[in-house]
Amino acid sequence: MSGRVYIISATSLNLLLECPLCFYLKVKEKIDRPRPPTASITFGMDKVIKEYFNKCREKGILPPFLQKKLEGKKLALEKPLNLKVEYILSESPYLKLKLVGNLDECLVDEEGKYYPLDHKTRGYAPKQDSSSVYQLQMNIYSFLLKKNGFPIGGKGYLVYYFPQEIETPEWKEKISGEVFKFNFEIQEIEINVEEANELIWYAIRILKSPTPPSPSPSCSYCNWRRERSGVYFVYHEKKNKNTLFE
Repeated sequence: MSGRVYIISATSLNLLLECPLCFYLKVKEKIDRPRPPTASITFGMDKVIKEYFNKCREKGILPPFLQKKLEGKKLALEKPLNLKVEYILSESPYLKLKLVGNLDECLVDEEGKYYPLDHKTRGYAPKQDSSSVYQLQMNIYSFLLKKNGFPIGGKGYLVYYFPQEIETPEWKEKISGEVFKFNFEIQEIEINVEEANELIWYAIRILKSPTPPSPSPSCSYCNWRRERSGVYFVYHEKKNKNTLFE
């Protein structure tokens, strides 16, 4: 049976909540929103943190800075980090959907239950309600764990890393031995797997539709596109090699 395969993730489902039309265009038509520049330090920090966690995994320990906060848990040895769930709908129109998730890290407790953990690099300490922004992400990761046969513990964890200060041993004409100190904060999130399931089926209904959905009234991208469509351009003829416009 032929048909298209659509790939979705926590990121694209978050886009669905922001604007159904932008989601439809990205997943079904391969038309993405313009991408803002991303600071490369985020990728560098992520690489260093993951390498450190892998070293701790080899030693069979939880990173020391997390041990007091996450007592009774350890890093999952089998690393269930790249997960997927497939949906195949045979009725017309045929649709195959693949939900994928790339977890930063995963913890397991003494009862064998699994908890997604995600690294967040910030320029400042997070606010108390920061975790609500990532509720969907944690729901989807736990949903993927459950569908792939890993019993879940009903919670997820965000670890925020942010700069604190540059520590200097002594102030001299030539300073040496400075330490750039980062701090961290852990936030716990209660998981709602049913919300994840409902959102996935909402995405399926939109992708099965032959017509695009309406945009969100608050979507700045769709509002910009609508306003832009009313702009008319006047093109000037090029008169010689060195003159573009006159």
